[in-house]
Amino acid sequence: MHLKESNGFIGLYTERPYKKGELLFELRGPIKADATSTSIQISKAKHIEDAYTQYINHHCTPSAKIVGRKVMAQHDLKPNDEITFDKNIMADELQKPFVCKCCGKLLRGKKYPAT
Repeated sequence: MHLKESNGFIGLYTERPYKKGELLFELRGPIKADATSTSIQISKAKHIEDAYTQYINHHCTPSAKIVGRKVMAQHDLKPNDEITFDKNIMADELQKPFVCKCCGKLLRGKKYPAT
């Protein structure tokens, strides 16, 4: 994986091809009870802060999904594809709600409908 700037945002990108369902990497940070703006919720009261999580951007049709500590390819990926996930379904409540560039809706987490 490598970091790259695109459209004013730093994102996480693949170095090689991956097949759908293949492990991209494992999250390796401490598990905390409370969410932060860069943590990922892995269960009801568990959030993980990994070195890469702050660079995984949102997309409504994500390239990756998170299963526990595993980040898995959602579909086949080519080298230099961005690793994204749907932040609106990854957390009960987002610490920093935002307007999605894909759909134009305000995303606040899965507790709230996108508006």
